[in-house]
Amino acid sequence: MEETLEVSNTFLLFCSENSVKSKAVKDEWQAAFQMRKEGLIKLIPVYEDQKHIPKILWHLLNVKYDKDNFSKFIENLYTEIMREY
Repeated sequence: MEETLEVSNTFLLFCSENSVKSKAVKDEWQAAFQMRKEGLIKLIPVYEDQKHIPKILWHLLNVKYDKDNFSKFIENLYTEIMREY
């Protein structure tokens, strides 16, 4: 995990019922969050239901998964990844 974060410029956090229960996922997003504060990485929560997102990340909400409009979801995700941070 640490090696991958060091060579990445974007961290996608897929927020789901299972991911919020995972200690490994929590460790990863918290490390990415600290790196984001230093301007080293972009952190993008991807979610279907906001209740599965850690509250500290709510201000980063830009990419909601929409299974009924997958093309629009991909377009929004691409836009967010390409946005300057």
